[in-house]
Order: sequence, then C-alpha cells, then structure tokens
Amino acid sequence: MPLYLIPTLLLKNASRPYEVKIKDRIFNAEELKGVDFSNTSFTSCHFAGQKLRFVNFRYSYFHNCDFSNALLNGVSFDGCIFEDSKLNWINFVDTILKNCQFKSSLLEAVTFDGNDLTTSNFQNLVLSNSFFNKCKLIKVVFDHCKLESCVFYKSDLSKANLTTSTTIGATFDESRVKGCQLNLESIIDFGLSKGFVFKVE
Repeated sequence: MPLYLIPTLLLKNASRPYEVKIKDRIFNAEELKGVDFSNTSFTSCHFAGQKLRFVNFRYSYFHNCDFSNALLNGVSFDGCIFEDSKLNWINFVDTILKNCQFKSSLLEAVTFDGNDLTTSNFQNLVLSNSFFNKCKLIKVVFDHCKLESCVFYKSDLSKANLTTSTTIGATFDESRVKGCQLNLESIIDFGLSKGFVFKVE
C-alpha cells in the first residue's frame, strides 16, 4: 500500500516507539502535508527540497535520511533522533526541535531561529557556517562537532560544553556564555568576536 494511503489514524496510534517503519522512500510535498508520523522509524528516506507543512515527526528516528534544502512550516521534531543524515541548508524557523539528538550528520549552513535546543545533543556533526539566532543552548553538549564560521547571535550558551569541538572563525555576538566550557581555541575565537587583541610575549 502506498504511504499516502496509510490512514493518519494508524500513525497517530503507534503505541510504542518506531511501531511504524518506513525505508527507501522518496517523499513529495503533497503526501506529507499535515501527516502525523509520531514514533516512526525512517531509514534511507528522501525529503530533500520538499516543502514540509504541519508535519508531526515527534519521537521519530531518522537514519541515513536527506532533508537538505527542505522548506519547513509548522513542523515538529520534538524528541527526534537524526543519525548519519543530511540536513544542509535548512531554516529551522517555526519548527519544534526540543530534546533532539543529532549524531554523525551534516548540518552545514543551517539556520536555527529562536529554537529551544536545551537538553538536545550534538555529536560528531558538521555544523560549519550555521547560524544560531536567539537560541536556547543551555547545557547543550557539542561533542566533536565542526563549528567553523558559525554565528551565535543573542543565544544563551550558559553551561554549554564546546571543549571537544572546533570553532575556527565562530562568533558569539551578544550571546550569554556564563559557565560555558570552551577549549583554548574557542576562548580565542570568543575573544576575537568581542574585539579583544591577543599578544604573545
């Protein structure tokens, strides 16, 4: 049975995580609009370039999936896990991203706009050239992530941990960093973003 003929009720009533499993599927915008995919496991699925409107992916798992250049409107990724996936060139505006786990994935040139990412985990990611605008990143751990040329603007990184990540060229304009753990490279980048001058004597 094609996915678009699966009753939405079936997807809503998934009583345990990943009761619904979908593999090797290329989605289009029409079959995705307003669908509730809660507790669904996606493997090698393709959402790239599609307009996702009011889709609920709450507590879902994505492995080797491609969301690159997708347009999001009213989408919920609450409690989702992304592993070995591509999410390049996405604007996460009007999107719920709470309690997410991102593992070994590509998120280059991504915009996080006002997202509450507290309690989310970022592990072994490429986040280069991404923009965190007015985001909550309290206690977030960036574990072995590439954060080169990232912009953290008016974001709250209180008690966040970036000690194992690279931050060459990253800026932290008007961001809160109280209790944030940084390695030496990150401290220098933070200082340069604030206009400090470092001298070696």
